[in-house]
Amino acid sequence: MADEADDAAQSIGDEKERDNEAMDVETGLTDDSIAPESSGLNPDDEVTPTENGSVKRRREEELEGEGTLKTRRLDISSEEKRLDQLERKEMAVEESNEVEVEEVDAVKEADGATEADEMKELEEVKEADEEKEVEEVKEVDEVREVEEVKEAEEVEEVSEGETERSHAQIGPKNFSSSVQMFDYFHKLLNYWPPNLDVNKYEHILLLELLKKGHGEAAKKIGAGIQSFQVRYHPTWKSRCFFLIRIDGSVDDFSFRKCVDHILPLPENMKLSSSSNGKKAGGQQKGGGGFRGRGRGRGGRGRGGR
Repeated sequence: MADEADDAAQSIGDEKERDNEAMDVETGLTDDSIAPESSGLNPDDEVTPTENGSVKRRREEELEGEGTLKTRRLDISSEEKRLDQLERKEMAVEESNEVEVEEVDAVKEADGATEADEMKELEEVKEADEEKEVEEVKEVDEVREVEEVKEAEEVEEVSEGETERSHAQIGPKNFSSSVQMFDYFHKLLNYWPPNLDVNKYEHILLLELLKKGHGEAAKKIGAGIQSFQVRYHPTWKSRCFFLIRIDGSVDDFSFRKCVDHILPLPENMKLSSSSNGKKAGGQQKGGGGFRGRGRGRGGRGRGGR
């Protein structure tokens, strides 16, 4: 019996040793790391098999608690690592965002500078266009001013020319228009008795009219004019001015042509091909018409009827 008890005790001790080794392998703990007092047994006390089982369970519980503690520590460490990784990721994201913000700010700054340059360029172009427009307007104004001055000078010249041509001095008498001149000689032609020499005053006027207005005045005057008369034209049977030269020769002339040559007559008063003084034309009030100077001396002039 004693041998059997020893064998049983030996078997239990071997199993215990194997369990401890296995536990040490699993937990990484040795028997030396377990304090004797943790078992609650005195090392000197003899351990019975029953007591040995209780100690084993306690050790297992302790080991299990220590394993749980280690697991918790590992979990805490993993969580810390995870949190650390998350924090690093967040920091990296923040840094990336800051970089992006800086890049965006740089781009905005560059865009702002570019926009400012473009605005400045546009303003310069606008100013150049405005200056060019002002210069063009100035040039146009200068050209217009020159044209206006030139036009005014031309108008003034024309006006002066018209003024000069609207007046004519015939002998001692001044005529302000061709119509006034026409009316004067037309009245003389119609009121002076036929075949009678005109008086000295009218002689001077008719001679000046012939010299200034006739296209062949020298041929008409010839050797000299002795007198002027009003006679009926042998062809036209109408009153006409005739000149009697000093050699006794006689010739007629159209006072209307002479007046029109000196001061152009209106179109409705110009000489027609079938008349010689029949068109009286509109007489003007106060036109200075023929006033008559008497029959003159000498009665009927030479050249008679």
